[in-house]
This record gives sequence, structure tokens and C-alpha cells, in this order.
Amino acid sequence: MYFCKKEFEAKNLYGLDYSDSLISKANKFNGLKGVNFSVGSAENFKFDILFDAIIMTGVLSYFDDITNVIKCINSHLSSNGVVIITGGFNDADVDVMVRYRNNKYFNTFESGWNMHSINTIRKILQEFDLDIIDIKIFYLSFKSKPQDDPCRSWNISTEDGMKFTNGMGLLYDIRSLVIKRIS
Repeated sequence: MYFCKKEFEAKNLYGLDYSDSLISKANKFNGLKGVNFSVGSAENFKFDILFDAIIMTGVLSYFDDITNVIKCINSHLSSNGVVIITGGFNDADVDVMVRYRNNKYFNTFESGWNMHSINTIRKILQEFDLDIIDIKIFYLSFKSKPQDDPCRSWNISTEDGMKFTNGMGLLYDIRSLVIKRIS
């Protein structure tokens, strides 16, 4: 959100997160003054506005079924709007559901690392007359290192180039899916 506020001349910026504490921090941060923040879910948020751009980063991986998320995005997208969804997506037509327990921080199994196939995403988008018009791979311009929390990602060199990994043993690219209406 900070990048969008700094780089673009937007009249109205809205931010949404399910975490009260993150929204509270965002509201207190001077660099985000004037942004309309709300606590809510990507599956059922409601604003009385259509957006020219909807940017979602690292969200789809929390949901086993992304249909309601896409439906909600569609209901808030202007006719010429664009959606950019960034995360880990599977090139193979295989949807991967991941549950993990980070024993250092909690005792229950959590979600957040699902990798939906690009093909599945396309099928759901088409139900709403949306489609992926471009896919961009995200690369860090520097080498990152493992953090104290093993579930935080870092990048490594592979024979296929730089990839992200984490303490769950996942190896993946981060992609941005650029989405528009097809009708």
C-alpha cells in the first residue's frame, strides 16, 4: 500500500486485512495517512465503490477454495479495471493444499501456503468473465537469508535460476497474475 500511495496519484486508496493489529499499525503509520483501512476477509468484503485496480498479495494461498474471493473481487472491479494477484501458483494443473505447524510459534496446524494451479484460477476467473492477460515472475534484486521464523521465505540459486524456499521445504516462484475482464 505504501508503494501505491507513493508512486501513483490515486484519489481513493483502500486497504483490507483480516488482522486487527495489522490494520491498527497501518492506521498509525504516517506514510499511509489518508488510506481507508478496514478489517475484513477477502471472501466477503463490501465497499460501496468500484475499483480501477485491485492488488492482492499473498492472500489466495490461505484459501482452499478461492471462488468466493474471485467473486468478491469481481463485484468490486470497474468495467475497465485490472486485478493483480501475487503469490505462489502451480504451473502444473495440480492444486496443492498445505497445512503446517510451526512448533516455535503455535501448536495447531495452519494454512497459508496453498498453491493453486494457474489452470484452476483461469477456470474460476472465466465464471466471472475475467481472465489472466499476463503473468510476471517476481525476482528479488538481492540474495535473502533464512530468518528466525523458518516459515519466512528466502531465495536460493538453483540450476533453473533463483527460486524461493522456506523451512517447509517448498521451492517456488512468486508470480503476479494480471487479470482483466474478457467481455
